[in-house]
Formats: sequence, structure tokens, C-alpha cells
Amino acid sequence: MHSMPTAAEMSELLAVVQGPCLSLYQQTLSAPSERQRNPARFEKLYLDLGRLLQLRYPRSNRQRLMAPFAALANDEDFWQRTGAGLAVLGGPDFVRVLILPFAVSDMTVVGARFYLLPIVFANGASDPDGDNPNPQESFQALS
Repeated sequence: MHSMPTAAEMSELLAVVQGPCLSLYQQTLSAPSERQRNPARFEKLYLDLGRLLQLRYPRSNRQRLMAPFAALANDEDFWQRTGAGLAVLGGPDFVRVLILPFAVSDMTVVGARFYLLPIVFANGASDPDGDNPNPQESFQALS
């Protein structure tokens, strides 16, 4: 498990151009009274991700692609040490779990590439709502 990816790791993630690429983002609750809800919220996102995978890539090996996500859902030790956010990026023979120091919106994306905007904008670009007049400049600094 990693925290924020380095520039080299971002380049590796950006180089993947053949799906299915599974991206799951979750805001994790840190207060002790709320932390216990994180696995259940992850399970909902996991199920959403599985449905998206079936729709977008019906011939993919769904069980093999989803196995690392299922393992994480049941890892009690993991859920005791999360940050403000979580990103799980997986594909054929690849999984990267990122414990993020910032909150992200809960979302699942399945496509030919990983959905990396929440990480890209946290690494120097401004908010994806358009506060940065030229987000491409910040993005190129990661390469």
C-alpha cells in the first residue's frame, strides 16, 4: 500500500492504455465512531465497480479482476489505518492501493485507462472545478 504516487508511478499509471482499468475512490471516515462504516461503504462501491465492469467489458475475467478489491474489503487491519481518502486502481495483473491524505468523492470508473484526475489535481493542479486557468501545466510537472 502506498500514499501519494511519485512522478514515476504516475507515469506508469498513465502509460496503461488498454482496459479494463478499474478505479475506485472513497472518502474514508476517520473518527473512531465512524471508521467502522468504511468497509460497508467500500463494499457498496465494490458492487458498483463489478456492475460497471460487466457492462463495459462483459467478456473480461471479472472474478480475477475483482479479487484484489474483495480481499481489501475483508482486510480488517487495513481499515484501521486509512487516511482521509482511498484510491484502488486495478487491472489485469496490477493493483495499486493508495491511502490518500485528502478526501475524495466516492466513485467508481471502468475504462481503457485509469481515472486519475483526483490524484492529478492533488499533486499540484488546482481543483477540477476550474480554479486553475491552465491545469495542463500542473499535470505536465508530474511527468
